[in-house]
Amino acid sequence: MTTPEPIGHGAALPAAADTRVELRGVYTPCAVSRRPGADTPLVHVAIELADGTRVLLEPPWHPAARRSPAEHAAHDGRPVRVVGTLRATVPERVPGAQTPLLPCLVDVDSIRADDDA
Repeated sequence: MTTPEPIGHGAALPAAADTRVELRGVYTPCAVSRRPGADTPLVHVAIELADGTRVLLEPPWHPAARRSPAEHAAHDGRPVRVVGTLRATVPERVPGAQTPLLPCLVDVDSIRADDDA
């Protein structure tokens, strides 16, 4: 399966929703609260694109959203390329559930250093 041209800016996200994409950006910790008023936010990962747009890696409620310490050590703050399925916003766990209104990459296939950045 071929991957389309990499996406590095938020303006390209709406047209790519619900398709397999390759994102180019910086692997960035992203705080997502458990619920309104929660004392301790959960820290997940987003890919920050060149224009500052953040795309979450997996929905916060999904076990795959908790990235491994090895992955963090390899990529935190560094340019990466990530392949997965782009969703316009974080999928709900159950209908009507509160979820962040951020784009989200699900079914992540690969994360690798972007040596061309």
